[in-house]
Formats: sequence, C-alpha cells, structure tokens
Amino acid sequence: MASSTLALNADADDWSAELSPTSDVVVERVLAMAHDPLVVHLHSWGAVTPDVVCRLAPALSAEGASFVTIDEPTERERAALV
Repeated sequence: MASSTLALNADADDWSAELSPTSDVVVERVLAMAHDPLVVHLHSWGAVTPDVVCRLAPALSAEGASFVTIDEPTERERAALV
C-alpha cells in the first residue's frame, strides 16, 4: 500500500477537553472553514463527534460536497491539499 500525504485544512477540535465543544460549536466551526477541497479532521474519541458527523454530512451534501476516504481524492483534490 502506498502512503498518502494530504494537508489538513479543517481541524474540528472535536476532541478538546479544554474547549469542551458542543456539537453546535463544532458544526459551525467546520462549516465556516468549508471550501473545495476540504479535509476535516475528526476524532473517534470525541464525545460530540457522532452527532457532528450526522449533522455535517447532510449539510455539506446540500452544498454539493461528495465524500471520499483518505485514499480516494482525485488528482485535482490531491494537488490542492499537498
């Protein structure tokens, strides 16, 4: 398997115990950073993360976003993120 390097361009800070973000705060933060292409960094241990994903996916889809795994970006998207 070849390794991939993509630049993170939207850290949701969903993990931060210090910030104690609510789902509303995280969703607003990510939507404010949304642009094409967008790589959102979410964490599996964030208490609000499941709710954030359930809210972000439809909101971004409504704006025309598509979703890929880290191995699936197009060459244009990869070039914009490296």
